[in-house]
Amino acid sequence: MTLKLWTLPPFLLVLGALGYLGSRFEELPGRYPVHWGISGQADRFVTKSAGVMLLPGLLGLGVLLMLAFNAWQVEKSARGGVKSARWMVALEWAVGLLFVVVVLLPVLPPLGKEFTLAMILAPAAVVVAVAIGVSRESWKAATAPAECWRLGIFYSEVLTPD
Repeated sequence: MTLKLWTLPPFLLVLGALGYLGSRFEELPGRYPVHWGISGQADRFVTKSAGVMLLPGLLGLGVLLMLAFNAWQVEKSARGGVKSARWMVALEWAVGLLFVVVVLLPVLPPLGKEFTLAMILAPAAVVVAVAIGVSRESWKAATAPAECWRLGIFYSEVLTPD
């Protein structure tokens, strides 16, 4: 499976969560929860509307789109390559799963302090792991001669006259 196909499932998961929430729209309470405290209990509410319900999922899809585009750019670059892009796809999956939980929070039972803490720390751990993995791959890819790089980020072959 190519790297591009690996970026698709997080989008589908968030869209599926939005679809599930949309199918239960009439069952949702009139006071829609929009914020949860560290205890896992909803502590801020707004009037239920389609826009309020869709906003977290749409934000998640936007973030996933940026991550997928960055992974595609890194895969194409000479410095990053496929290994660095794989790390970015792993980050995309973690963020996608996080947004699935965020989208479904209004229909989930109270989750408790442990789950809330895990939901905060797990993506942070993935970000740190991705940063370490990408930086290691970047060091390995930095072996191209300096004259091949334009503005420090664009790679071009140095052509020698025949």
